[in-house]
Amino acid sequence: MLINILKTKVMEELIETPRCAKNLQKIKEMLESGKVVTVISIKRTVNTYEGRHYLAILKKTMNIIREWVTSPNGRRYKKYWLSKQPK
Repeated sequence: MLINILKTKVMEELIETPRCAKNLQKIKEMLESGKVVTVISIKRTVNTYEGRHYLAILKKTMNIIREWVTSPNGRRYKKYWLSKQPK
């Protein structure tokens, strides 16, 4: 638990850099446009491997819903989308 808090704190500090703030804004815009995103779709669109960390930061201010999905080949991943109800 403490490690997760520290990781989130470090990511919030990294957001102060222009590139990270830009990535966070792009992911926020994807969600606000009604798209359902995955970590892979964030990687392809925003070109960052830190999609889960950005989503964790956005979940503090946005009502992001997440759901585990199993693909036909048996791999599991999470889908994220913005709830219509405000947080």
